[in-house]
Amino acid sequence: MSKYEESVENIIQTTSDLFYSFGEAPPGSKASREISKYIGEKLEEYGLEASKEKFEVMAWLDRKTTLSIISPEERELAAVSLPYSPSADNLVCDLVYVGTGLRDEDYLSKEIDGKAVLAEWDKTNLYKIKMQYLKAVKNNASVFIVFDAFDGQYLRRLVITATEDFRFGAYKPLSIPALTITREDGLYLLKLMKKNKKVRIKVNSEIEVKEKVYDYNVIGTIRGDENYKGIILTAHYDHWLASVSDNLTSVALLLELARTAPKNPVRTLKFVFFGAEEGGGLGYEPWYWINGSRAYVKSHKRELDKLLCALNFDPIGRGKVTTFAVSGSDLRELLEKYLRKLQLNNSYEFQLPWTGSDHYPFLLEGIPVIDVSTRNNWEYYHSNKDVPETLNKSIISDVFKVISLLIAEISTSNEFPLKPTLYVNSLIQGDEKLGLIGLAELQKIAGASVDLSQLISKIITLYDNLTKLHGKNYPQIVEHSLISMYRILNETLFSVVSVSRSGEEELEWVSTYFPNLQAIRDLANMRIAIELLDAGMINDAIMTLSKIPVKRKVPGTELDVLSIDLRDIIDKLRLGKLEEAYVMLKAKYDKLRLNLKEKISEYEEAVARANNIVISTYNKLSKS
Repeated sequence: MSKYEESVENIIQTTSDLFYSFGEAPPGSKASREISKYIGEKLEEYGLEASKEKFEVMAWLDRKTTLSIISPEERELAAVSLPYSPSADNLVCDLVYVGTGLRDEDYLSKEIDGKAVLAEWDKTNLYKIKMQYLKAVKNNASVFIVFDAFDGQYLRRLVITATEDFRFGAYKPLSIPALTITREDGLYLLKLMKKNKKVRIKVNSEIEVKEKVYDYNVIGTIRGDENYKGIILTAHYDHWLASVSDNLTSVALLLELARTAPKNPVRTLKFVFFGAEEGGGLGYEPWYWINGSRAYVKSHKRELDKLLCALNFDPIGRGKVTTFAVSGSDLRELLEKYLRKLQLNNSYEFQLPWTGSDHYPFLLEGIPVIDVSTRNNWEYYHSNKDVPETLNKSIISDVFKVISLLIAEISTSNEFPLKPTLYVNSLIQGDEKLGLIGLAELQKIAGASVDLSQLISKIITLYDNLTKLHGKNYPQIVEHSLISMYRILNETLFSVVSVSRSGEEELEWVSTYFPNLQAIRDLANMRIAIELLDAGMINDAIMTLSKIPVKRKVPGTELDVLSIDLRDIIDKLRLGKLEEAYVMLKAKYDKLRLNLKEKISEYEEAVARANNIVISTYNKLSKS
């Protein structure tokens, strides 16, 4: 057995131990605390410095949920409550089926008041469950029941909150109970409703909510030379239902990386196991996830300057494709260097990072990040069927091989492993593998309406100065300068953006550099629409304007990202008020051009700050 094979067997065994010893481990639960203790003991066994840090969370615990048919027959169905559902005290009501319940038409001609809504979980995106629930509340349902999207007796939990957005901070609790049943039982209820028309059910759920309890982050440290930037590797251990791939396998993998990591590295290695990733936001916070990592970053702000990068694992163990979400082209190239060295069993892909796991708080602080995941389908997600026996060993092996090799090499080297010139160049040229649209492409789209030449020129100057800095003989000083540059650029130029096209549902999230410059596409479409109106092609102009998002914002902070709402103009065009609509469109076009100019200046200032750091370091070293 090779060392890699031995490590994979260790990962599978540890995953099984965690699953069968502790079961479901919601944030703030007894099981969650027991897992944190297990992790700490393992880290000590492997010779690491082990410590634990507590933080406050809200605990939502499903003590018991039952759903019974009481008419036209008696039958009990398997059910679980959805976080953050309130309790239901033997609630009896009639059942009404609404399809997915996402459209207003799903509720037309149906008497909903005081009844239980039965919906089918939308298969295209399980996260739409919140929208399905809120539609039921809006239509005065007493209970929301959803049956699963997949055959196979699946039960699953996803958190629901009481607002469409995902803002930071406390909010109100849910108003009606929400529970899920298997697809098989849902289809049985539909058959019963079709045959008997009226089906009556009884719902009982015992939900315990603890407004403030402690959860824990567990930290294992292998110390290196403090003059060099360290590496942090992270995974969360809390989970809903079985969920071994989300995220017990990652916990086991991270423990194995800690066991096999170099014991005398140049760079300090931290292995951090977060609690409360899947929920636990205080006061029913709409941004309910990544609480452990948010608490860690907040309490360790002064230490962030000591980090080279953060690597997160979530989820691991299913699918046949490994996704590396990276914050820059240089991280992509670094990973590809190791991927080419290894014979992997499965394929891999790259993308820009998003908000969905514990890498995100580090990215918000500008730290370079890698998020590793193998989620390629929804079927097992947060379900009772995500058990150790069905894990994909080969994909676990792939991830372990790549990351263990990467960590072994870069943690023992005093060479700076990233290529800042590649990172900076991609801001202009883009990166097709990451889906990164560069300034050169945006300038083509903008044409003569927006001038990006000064911003591009400043980035080229930064590139040239980075080239001069390369090879200087003071690696610690250079590293500090480069990481400061990365942090400025990542923090100011990158964002995840929530895009609303209907004005209501905000389910399209886009990861992008230069988020405010995405409005250049809007400007281009407005220009096309003006030309179409000049040619008398009204319907084509309406179709073109309808492509433009109603609103963009940063989820969490809910800060606006440059966008323009043209619904009033579209309405006037449809009503035949062409001259009025035309004047309004040209005025909004001119306003958007001015707004873009302001945002470009802000980006120029950020690049200039980054450049000043590089120039200052170069001048200092040139005098030495």
